[in-house]
Amino acid sequence: MNKVTLSFMLCSMLWTANSSAAIKDTIEVKSKISDVNVFFEGARVTRKFQKDLSPGKYTLSVKGLPLNLDQELIKVKTPRGVKILAVSHKVVTPSKRSIKEDLDSIEKQRVLLDDEISWLKAKKDIFAEEEALLIQKHLRKSRDACRQAVHATGRGQAAPTTLTSSPERSG
Repeated sequence: MNKVTLSFMLCSMLWTANSSAAIKDTIEVKSKISDVNVFFEGARVTRKFQKDLSPGKYTLSVKGLPLNLDQELIKVKTPRGVKILAVSHKVVTPSKRSIKEDLDSIEKQRVLLDDEISWLKAKKDIFAEEEALLIQKHLRKSRDACRQAVHATGRGQAAPTTLTSSPERSG
């Protein structure tokens, strides 16, 4: 088994690792963007993937690339000992079934997100109600303290006094 790291910008490619064996099944590989250079007239995007392959001929398929990819600009780099037989670019239109499955999956995700949003809104409302109750409780305590002070002074008792000091301003 050879560990192969390819740096490329393509949709699919056919290559061999020093063997003339018959073509094996198509292998779908997931690539990740490793480098981007932006120019006035476009960009160069480098994608990489790593796949363990035994010697033989393979068709490697890379999906999710831009539809407007220019086949003339596709370049492939391989490790020593790996020979590229052909590089081709093919736009594959998804089937109606595939699109429906994707839409169903997205709809399920949307429903879950809607549920989460509803839960977070309800939680926010609960916090707002709790805040209002705390404010009412604080106001009630302040009002009761004022009433007690007024009531105490009405019976000839000294009202509780709170002194507040502040630094004097020099003018």
